Amino acid sequence: MNLMKKTVLGAMMAGALFSSASAFAARIATDGPLNFQGYHEVHIDEDFKAAYIDGKSARITFINKNFIELHGNSIVVSLSKKPAGGWDATWTGTHREHGVLTPGMKPTSKSDAGQLPACAADHSQADGPCRER
Repeated sequence: MNLMKKTVLGAMMAGALFSSASAFAARIATDGPLNFQGYHEVHIDEDFKAAYIDGKSARITFINKNFIELHGNSIVVSLSKKPAGGWDATWTGTHREHGVLTPGMKPTSKSDAGQLPACAADHSQADGPCRER
């Protein structure tokens, strides 16, 4: 096969993959934007149009209608659809780092931190259980 045919075939396949991914994303409708918090903050725009990990743009990979991965900021966020609706989120980083993300958003100002338990407002205790001091 000559170079011209390979280039045309490659462009056609890339176009087909992109259009099928867009059509697939349109079938996975959400009720609104998804937000997750934990060691990382994740925001996904409505209908998976864009995703952000810790405020930086992330690449969206549609595995199937129940499983989606976000790649960015040196981590992979795995989203799996719950049977009852909604999404679960976990993350995997370098050096075997991993964790679970919970739905919701972190407080946006220091005044909001006053509503959290004392140990949750302390950054050194962010991922660990609350302990009495």
